[in-house]
Amino acid sequence: MNYKKYLTLIILTVCISNTYGQTNEEKRTLIHNNETKLKEIADSCRRLENKNYERTLSASKNNVWPLEVKTNGQVGHLFRINILGQPEYIYQLDLGGIKTINAQQLYTGGSLGLNYTGQGFMLGIWESFTQTFSNGKYNRHYYPLTSHQDFQVGSLSRVSIGPEDPGEQNLMNIFNYSLSGHATVVCGISGSDSNSNNGNTRGVASGLSMRAFTDYYVLSELAQMCSYPNNLLVSNHSYGTPLNPNYYDNYWLNNLLHAAPYHLAVFSEGNYWLSKYAATKNAISVGSVFEVLNYQGPQSVIAPNYFIHKGTPDYRVKPELVAKSQNVGGAHSNHNADYIYNIGGSSFSAPAVSASAILLQEMYKDYTNSFMLSTTLKGLMIHTARESGPIGPDAVFGFGLLDLEAAAKHIQQSGINTTIQESYLIEGYKREFNVFATDSIIKATLVWNDPACSNCTGPGTQLVNDLDIKIIGSNGLHLPWGLDSTNPTGPAVRLNNTRDNVEHITINNTTPGEIYKIVISHKGSFPLFEDTQIYSLLLSGTESCSSIAMNKLVKTNNIASNSHEIEYAKNQLEAKNNIEALATVDYSSGQEVLLTNGFTANKKSFFLGHIMDCNNNTLPNTAIQNNLRHTILFENDIKPNQTINLSFTIYPNPTTGHFKIGFEKEISGKYIIRNVLGAIVLEGQFESQKQLNLNTNMTMSPGTYNIEVATDTRKQFTKKLMIY
Repeated sequence: MNYKKYLTLIILTVCISNTYGQTNEEKRTLIHNNETKLKEIADSCRRLENKNYERTLSASKNNVWPLEVKTNGQVGHLFRINILGQPEYIYQLDLGGIKTINAQQLYTGGSLGLNYTGQGFMLGIWESFTQTFSNGKYNRHYYPLTSHQDFQVGSLSRVSIGPEDPGEQNLMNIFNYSLSGHATVVCGISGSDSNSNNGNTRGVASGLSMRAFTDYYVLSELAQMCSYPNNLLVSNHSYGTPLNPNYYDNYWLNNLLHAAPYHLAVFSEGNYWLSKYAATKNAISVGSVFEVLNYQGPQSVIAPNYFIHKGTPDYRVKPELVAKSQNVGGAHSNHNADYIYNIGGSSFSAPAVSASAILLQEMYKDYTNSFMLSTTLKGLMIHTARESGPIGPDAVFGFGLLDLEAAAKHIQQSGINTTIQESYLIEGYKREFNVFATDSIIKATLVWNDPACSNCTGPGTQLVNDLDIKIIGSNGLHLPWGLDSTNPTGPAVRLNNTRDNVEHITINNTTPGEIYKIVISHKGSFPLFEDTQIYSLLLSGTESCSSIAMNKLVKTNNIASNSHEIEYAKNQLEAKNNIEALATVDYSSGQEVLLTNGFTANKKSFFLGHIMDCNNNTLPNTAIQNNLRHTILFENDIKPNQTINLSFTIYPNPTTGHFKIGFEKEISGKYIIRNVLGAIVLEGQFESQKQLNLNTNMTMSPGTYNIEVATDTRKQFTKKLMIY
């Protein structure tokens, strides 16, 4: 059966509240994770981690491998034996951060008139250890000083220790656990409230809560913390292990992040090598730079010279961002009023970005009553970064220096001359829509959480779903940036990117009012995994519906089969074109969408016509010519001035499994839900219903389905349903 039949346009609207102020039952409906998959990952990883612990200790004794090594002055501990049977050591990366990333503009008194501190949000912090030997025992220094004065709110601390790992009962027989200066500094950079220190050591988000964990059980713990009821949005990982160019498998971590689409994992890049974990495609990695108090251009951003930047074996852009990590200071662990200054290392760039991600989620929630997908959050920080090094991304600075002020402005101006869009692509289709230039520079950033690759164990591409974005204007075709495989440490080039799940385009010297077409599509030898890929799109310097848009837009172009076109007009959009079978069209206008002579929608095409303002708000008391108000499946060829009966709607879609099917009026009929192979997974009959309430949590696993509804007066209608 050909399951690539129909496409319904859905802009993914995630209406969720601040999870840390909600009841457990409310939280469950706010963040749409794949709970079943996360539990499977947590259980599987816990078994692997326990097995790894026993295998590592045994191999250490049999091969006389030391539990601790020193490399380039960094102390690493034996973490695991990898699949090649080799010892793998993990290292801490500790060799004005706020002003460098423009975070102060989000505080009280800043230029944006905001006041965000991260209060009510939690940051998960996973830590490696340092080790000392005294009184005949090894001491592992893992945990932050929770009682430090910079973390206190009255008699309570904003820093807590995560649940004790079951396997660490065994470790306790060998090691004592004690405080870590490294962990305390990481917490301080993220969330110190330095009122007791004259404001000199304030963290990026001075109101957030932090929970600290060890690195031994990071995968199973992270899966548990991303799941209901915790719904952790951001985690920080200031540790790493050298990237093996012949074997680097981050399958479990990518799988976890794909199952938790709202969670952003932030990794430090590394000091003397790119960390294997920082190379994870669905995470974001952060490189090191010195303080930048007065940005005057790319030359203002300087990286330390101890790192030899080689990038990833498949030439992806890593790190994606940079932040201050040199000559930092903050809360330390010797006593409750202890501070340390002038230390450095890439460890201290990641917590600044992690805390910034929390502030942006807090702001977005305040503005939209929603949280961003992790891909939107990642894309927002990349899209608004300040240029560093050569033009375009590179292996040293990534896409540039984090600029929290610019990211916040993008949220404030969304719907005016910036865009934040969360949507998805279905196999066999592409997205096409026109925008109007509003500035001399257009920027577009496409990001998606790519499925984990089960056989990506070498230097080849890590992508499973290879999405593409291109922009077409009167001055030609514009492609995204990428690293040159013949010179991966050199300047970026514009290319057909086959390696990154972040694609970024910049177009300079544009003329306001000029029309550009944006095309999002999929390429590759295999269909999209599970037939669908959710993505995030950030645009700036453009508007889809604005004062410079045409008051009346007339569409005469043919819409080819399997293509998708989106068009906006300020007042009236007149369609006199032909829509071929399996094409999808979305026409919007501030006053009316008019179908006139020449308009034809062929059988099995989709047409979405609606009256909306420039902020995508549906306008009341208006109608579209020919009664077209919702997504319509044309079962028969139609002509202008013919009244069309409306098909059904599905909401919410995507869903966690509980959704509704709505009709224009009470009807009788039957429904059938099929999986992508055409097999029936659920069916039923209904009598005189205007709305059906269905709950498939116990019967249908996450994926893409077709819903067919047949009535006693019309032929069968079909729509796509996505379940997380």
